[in-house]
Amino acid sequence: MGQLVNGKWVGGSDRQIGASGWEPRNEGFRDRVSSDGSTPYPAVAGRYLLVECPGCPLAQRVSMLHRMKRLEKVVPTVAVLPVMGEHGREFFREAPGQPEPLTGFRYLYEAYLASDPAYTGRASTPILFDLDQGRILSNNTRDIFAMFDRAFDALTEVHNSLLPPALTGQITAVMDEIYSGVTSAVYKCGFAREQSVYDTALRQLENALDRWEAHLAQNRWLLGNNMTEADFMLYTSLARYDAIYIPLFRTTTRRIADMPALSGFLARVHQLPGVAGTFDLHACMTHYFRSHLHINPTGLIPAPPALDWLSAPDKESRHA
Repeated sequence: MGQLVNGKWVGGSDRQIGASGWEPRNEGFRDRVSSDGSTPYPAVAGRYLLVECPGCPLAQRVSMLHRMKRLEKVVPTVAVLPVMGEHGREFFREAPGQPEPLTGFRYLYEAYLASDPAYTGRASTPILFDLDQGRILSNNTRDIFAMFDRAFDALTEVHNSLLPPALTGQITAVMDEIYSGVTSAVYKCGFAREQSVYDTALRQLENALDRWEAHLAQNRWLLGNNMTEADFMLYTSLARYDAIYIPLFRTTTRRIADMPALSGFLARVHQLPGVAGTFDLHACMTHYFRSHLHINPTGLIPAPPALDWLSAPDKESRHA
């Protein structure tokens, strides 16, 4: 629990994420892999490393596409533990306390220091790490997603795109709407320090869920018949909603289980190739309930609710 300030790790309860209210992410590493030589970072196998975090919705969005595109042998992955400890996120190792062998780091913040010795901000995931240069290439979720969508196509047999150029404007507009109405709204509810802030964010969230419930009752995907990154973005928030956001962030006025269109949407996305393996409910609940001690000081993890969409078949054949 903490952050880097001018290259120094600063811990303490007052440095927990959300301890002072909702805060935007710092995604300032923006270099890109290219397949056409337009950047100094060629799309080659084995050079880049994807750092994932069980439980983090942004990291999961990237992991979903990584698995769907079958990039496991092209861009290997490592994971950090789901709980933020005294030194932030620690890399998963079979032998605890040892450095991660590909990078030599024990803690995620060390990757940030290696990339910018004076860095100020959170050590967040996902990151795409350049093993040749020993630094972070990108910690921007959308940029990493776009790289996996196209840049490595010559190295995989899966070439379908979730970011078709003709839909760029529509995808961005829908994702902006999801971000303001769902993704950030749940955190604003959970991290609110004033009743008016909570009330405003909750109304925004309610309106957004009702809007997407009505929309998905008539459409298979957010952009009609076109599955895009926007669908992955909404899925990662909704997948955590009933089990985590309701009890922890007090988003108590809606349940996804009571919204048939959103539940069906979750089931459809979850059954896509590679997606189920990126979602671990226990890791997600551990990630939230053990990391945000300023709103859950006991660190207790509640029993999960039944989530029918985890095993429900896609019965909405009218959208096929």
